[in-house]
Amino acid sequence: MLDEKTLKTALAAANEEKLIGIANKGLYKRAVKDTEGMDFRYQVTEAGVEFFSGGESCVIKVPFEDSECSCPARGVCRHILSAVIMLKKVMRITEEQPDEQPTPEPEPALKEEPQPQEPPVKDTPLSKNELKKVHEAADICALQLAGILKRGLVRAEESAADGLEIAAVRCHAARMADAERAVREVGTRLSDCIGRRAAFDERVFVQRLCSCAGLVGRLAADDLTESDLGSFKAAYEDYGGLLDILPIGTRSVTEGDYTGQIYYFLNMDEKSPQRFLSYSDLRPVFYEGAKRIRRGSSEVWGAGVTIKSLMHSRMSLIGAKLSGGKLSSSEQTTIISQQRANLNCAPLRRLVHDDLREIAVELSQKKVKDETDRLFFFHPKKLMGYEFDDMTQQLVAELADSFGNAVRMTAKHTKYTGELIRQLESHLGKMKKHPEGYFVWLVSAYFDEGELILFPIEMYDFIMELEKRDFTLPKEYENTDRRAKYAGSISVLLDDVSDKLCEALRSGIGASLTDTKELVDTAADFGLGSFSRLLKGFFDSAERYRHSFEDNSAEVLEKMSAIYRYIDLAKKKLSLDSALYNMKL
Repeated sequence: MLDEKTLKTALAAANEEKLIGIANKGLYKRAVKDTEGMDFRYQVTEAGVEFFSGGESCVIKVPFEDSECSCPARGVCRHILSAVIMLKKVMRITEEQPDEQPTPEPEPALKEEPQPQEPPVKDTPLSKNELKKVHEAADICALQLAGILKRGLVRAEESAADGLEIAAVRCHAARMADAERAVREVGTRLSDCIGRRAAFDERVFVQRLCSCAGLVGRLAADDLTESDLGSFKAAYEDYGGLLDILPIGTRSVTEGDYTGQIYYFLNMDEKSPQRFLSYSDLRPVFYEGAKRIRRGSSEVWGAGVTIKSLMHSRMSLIGAKLSGGKLSSSEQTTIISQQRANLNCAPLRRLVHDDLREIAVELSQKKVKDETDRLFFFHPKKLMGYEFDDMTQQLVAELADSFGNAVRMTAKHTKYTGELIRQLESHLGKMKKHPEGYFVWLVSAYFDEGELILFPIEMYDFIMELEKRDFTLPKEYENTDRRAKYAGSISVLLDDVSDKLCEALRSGIGASLTDTKELVDTAADFGLGSFSRLLKGFFDSAERYRHSFEDNSAEVLEKMSAIYRYIDLAKKKLSLDSALYNMKL
């Protein structure tokens, strides 16, 4: 087989002069022109590098004069030259300088080779006419949202949901994508409340209402740009260059009227900030009596086979498009090389965590937008035990690391996850039978009620152990024991405040609220001065609404929204402190 080092050395030496020398200037210019927008793929074989493009196939050998092509031409043809030029590009080969050139003065070493960048996209300010439409739509939304708070959920009428739909239509006309989605979600949840549906959750509704009110309030500013309005669909951006991905797992999902699989990949570029990627192959489910009809798995990236068939191959994609950690099925994306996937590789092993505290700290520092932001490889030192909880219908396992920490790994049983539960029981049984084994899990991590919880996706029993990761808990987290003692009490306070806000929304702000001073004083006693002032401001505004003819409901909702922003941020901080404390054995 052609040695990679030999190939790269030959490609580095293959400058314009050398390529013209093994063919001629005319063929070289034609080859350069052929590479513009070329659609191709290649693979390394025993004979050399097989290169396919435009109906012709070449076998590139070293020296290049020995290369072969399927075209009738004798000797080195333009197809061989094009293949060499494209291989130089995709393998990012830098040409060697001719020996006769003077040696340049040494320059400071760069940490990484600079890549060509697209010119920055200007964030265009809105025109006066556009700004007027946005403000008008925002005012309509604020009026509808405040009306829900004034009337209360117990007296909510169907016309309220209709009013939110009208407001969403105005948002759409003003190109306010984020606001339209938020208003429509509030309207859908309000319809669930009015229809007395079991899916309605009062606390979640209050959170969404306050979040929507905060967003609408920010759109009342005078210095808005197009990006402030959001996008109506996920924006996929060009990755730029070659994307080398390794398949690492698959998960079956059913969400509402959609079912299918999510496929997970590892970005093999260790310098990339986005190491985990996913591709969602979800499709609508149609019912015809008791029969479920599904569309088959989709073909992607010009491979001519389904995504499922590609999950045993490491692939190089050109023209890849990403939205966060999500891969697009764009027709512009092409697989240009494939080889058998080897998960027992150093880039993957370097990502394996063996300290649960490191996972908790990394998770708390991430701005989680996609599931890929919550993915980790974890090597548990010991399986403490596992069981199926009949009450919660969950398979629960307790995993411990080498540093005296343990967490729960859970998977809920539904009519769609039976196969997953059986696989997990098999994996856990193998760990129990072979406690000396080296097992690695691909998990999705999240915080829940002061605990770090893991959701299992895949388990590997063939990954070789790499040297231990050198992790030291940052100093700001060293006193979590002391803070965690108060975290539970503060969490109770935050829940009590959430319940009080739910009560205000349930009855409407025209109804009297009790025990408000106690909540304000308790927040102050915990040293949460700003939170105490936010609470007092909200309760005072609600009291003023009840005892005057002034309609300050918009102000009350604004203060309520500020309280929920505080609660959200506080719970995120408390989650890490509590998780570090609760995972100790």
